Amino acid sequence: MSVGTFVPKPHTPFQWHGQLSLEESRERIQFLKDILPRKGIKLKWHDPEMSFLEGVFSRGDRRLAGLIEKAWSLGARLDGWSDHFDLNLWQHAAEQCGLDLSRYLRPRDSAEVLPWHHLNSGIEEDFLKEEMEKALSESYTPDCRYHGCQNCGLCDFTTIMPIVHTTAAQGQSEELPVSNAESYPPGKDSNDGHFKYIVSYSRIGDICFLGHLEILQLIFRTLRRARLRTNFSKGFNPSPKISFGGALPVGMESEAEFFIMDLPTPLSDPQATLRALNRNLPEGIRIHEINMHSGKIPQNICNTYLVTFPRP
Repeated sequence: MSVGTFVPKPHTPFQWHGQLSLEESRERIQFLKDILPRKGIKLKWHDPEMSFLEGVFSRGDRRLAGLIEKAWSLGARLDGWSDHFDLNLWQHAAEQCGLDLSRYLRPRDSAEVLPWHHLNSGIEEDFLKEEMEKALSESYTPDCRYHGCQNCGLCDFTTIMPIVHTTAAQGQSEELPVSNAESYPPGKDSNDGHFKYIVSYSRIGDICFLGHLEILQLIFRTLRRARLRTNFSKGFNPSPKISFGGALPVGMESEAEFFIMDLPTPLSDPQATLRALNRNLPEGIRIHEINMHSGKIPQNICNTYLVTFPRP
């Protein structure tokens, strides 16, 4: 059995609810530890102290930026690992910033302007309030893919709409359109060929502070926005067939990174594709070349590093 403190997140029906205090979380976990039999059940629980801080940052405002910097200056590092995490350090930092962290966990009035109100997730606030009432009364909200629109406000039924994958009588896969970008998600004709291209790019400036997984998602989104059609992997969660070079350490700039993309059809104009990708990339990352490639990466690759040390 795994348990944890519920964190009412923004942009959900529970965003107006309060979170259990640190003391309440400890008491309830201890209650479960006391009443559950010693044999036959293994109880796991999420650290209440970490849940407390998660709630603070999930429901907080812009003043928490100063808290992060202050906690860092006091020695906070690698706080995602329990053996490094120290809530006392964060509470001490909050005192120096004049913040009451527990106040961020309080219930909110439905008429209150919330710290995240200026962000639009696409869902109507009235729908979230209705969902909150349904949750409290344990009422079911039908799945809009099969039971009609629930009027959440997200879909415009032109570029955004529900998509349902079904199996036709002939055993072929059918799908409804998901957007005006034909290749997302992959259609049944998306693997009619394999044309591989190596894309060389640089990463200079603040963009180097993104981790490798964030860079992968950034590239996937860029391909989608540029409407570049790729082949997809098979299975439950298809993803674009793209092979990336070795992961760089976070904070390291690079003038010579690459990825290899597997396309169902050849590019009619690689230079036009290069310009389209660069238009959709954030500042600091730029594509320099797109060339056809065998798809095979040499086992030995030579990397040249330039390290600049701070002067006295």
